[in-house]
Amino acid sequence: MRRALDPAQWIVEHVTRGSAAIQSFTQDPFQIVLLDLTLPDMDGLSVLRQLERIQPGCAVIVVTAREEVPVTVAAMQEGAWDYVVKGDDLGVRIRDSLERAWAKRMSDAEAALIEQTK
Repeated sequence: MRRALDPAQWIVEHVTRGSAAIQSFTQDPFQIVLLDLTLPDMDGLSVLRQLERIQPGCAVIVVTAREEVPVTVAAMQEGAWDYVVKGDDLGVRIRDSLERAWAKRMSDAEAALIEQTK
């Protein structure tokens, strides 16, 4: 996935464990997270729940090989921003999802600034 993202546009921090993702997110809860559901140390949905507790409404994009409706529904109910199934056009779908998440973050930040200045 790192190769699919333009380093001039995105700063990518790669971690391979859920605990490391939670630690990184705790330090910077405004980052956009690409989260696999299969991690060596914990369940991805557990990580998603913890990230949502740290920063409600955070932008977490679940990227997984599991194309199962119950899993998709569970991830979205837990607060996933998007759910992308791995496949041939993964890079394109990841970039599209990231761009939508970034645009939403900018819109939300702008609305918050306008509200603060009232």
